[in-house]
Amino acid sequence: ADTTYGWLSTQQFLDGIAFSQVTPGPILVIATFIAQKVTTAESGLVLGVVGALVGTAAIFTPPAILMVTASLVLEDIKQSPVVQAAMRGIRCGILGMIAVSALVILRVALPAWPEAVSASALAGYAGLLWPTVVLFVGSLVAMLKYRIDVVWIIPAAGLCGFFVF
Repeated sequence: ADTTYGWLSTQQFLDGIAFSQVTPGPILVIATFIAQKVTTAESGLVLGVVGALVGTAAIFTPPAILMVTASLVLEDIKQSPVVQAAMRGIRCGILGMIAVSALVILRVALPAWPEAVSASALAGYAGLLWPTVVLFVGSLVAMLKYRIDVVWIIPAAGLCGFFVF
């Protein structure tokens, strides 16, 4: 913790971090906590509440301004050939990142990589893989054939995985 300015002690900073991590919105919580602590130390309790409100507003205001500004020009931007080409490139990049992530997870999940990636070694994992394959195919069919939104498929797949595994 940086205590250069003496706004917070190391213990106060660590308490704020710990508290923010067990609540929803950790960045908002720590910004509000630090703003309140600093303002209270400098100007008293009443202005400490004002400082907490200002700290909270400081977290929300920049993204809100960006969203409003972007929404004003969104339709024009979406039709731009340059933006469409960039989005196609971004999609390819994301697909590559997902593929690399899958390989990293596979390396951790399968012992003795790459020796484990053989037909005979994978046969031992068949009992574990079949429910996963069924869940994947079911999710794919739900999305493509029945047009069920992924917002519903992800929690449903999570529940199925919870009960199966």
